Amino acid sequence: MNLGKQVFILLPVQDLTRNIQFFEQLGYVRVADCQATQSFSVLSDGKTHLLLDEGYFGGKGILYFQPKINETLAILKSRGCTFSIKNHPNQESLQATFAEPSGTKIILSNHSIFQKIPLLSFPSPLKIGKFSELTLTTPNIDTSLLYWKKLGFDCVFYRSWEDETFGSRAIVSDRHISVGLHQTEQFEGLKLTYLDSEMPQRIVEVKKSGIPTRFEMIPLKKKVYAAASIEAPNGTELYLFKRRNYLDLMHFPDTHQQKRISA
Repeated sequence: MNLGKQVFILLPVQDLTRNIQFFEQLGYVRVADCQATQSFSVLSDGKTHLLLDEGYFGGKGILYFQPKINETLAILKSRGCTFSIKNHPNQESLQATFAEPSGTKIILSNHSIFQKIPLLSFPSPLKIGKFSELTLTTPNIDTSLLYWKKLGFDCVFYRSWEDETFGSRAIVSDRHISVGLHQTEQFEGLKLTYLDSEMPQRIVEVKKSGIPTRFEMIPLKKKVYAAASIEAPNGTELYLFKRRNYLDLMHFPDTHQQKRISA
């Protein structure tokens, strides 16, 4: 089961124009605007779609366009998922909101406005590499894994450490998006993660364009890997990593016991 035909990463903003300019500077292309009952814009790189929202949806998360919403909700309800329903005024459309264990919103909507969004038919290369995952922190990774599986996601990676500071990490995926789940004390909240084999040069170019970085290099086992964090005007952090050894970079203690577990 898929939650929808199209997926949008939902990012709340206070200044729509500033955030549009920021993501366009990184290479995203604006493909749609809505200034009627809602105020939001959609940007795309040809594969990943960002929905910048000025308050209508009320939080960060993921939004799926699902024309067969009643059938999908019936399946999810039978799996034990709970959700709230919102009817769009004067329209035959529904919006269902789920709250997964980390507090991130997952929204299903059959509103025709999402069907009309003209998504790019070609990739638009980003200056920060390719989007890899929506990165989330969670208080309990096993609880989160069970929840995402109910939504139809597959667990494609799971790694656990005994040290609670560095916690555990899993990746779940459907055919639209990958979500990284992190039970860790190193960071919190929702992040966007990008990977590229040429990330060192990309980080240099990002700095030259006037975008400040929070950190740039992480030492790991006597080697140095490129890594940086940049921040959008709405406060969302974007993690930039060299593709090689990315799984280790997210948790980088030199002394810990690693074990891979099938989940």
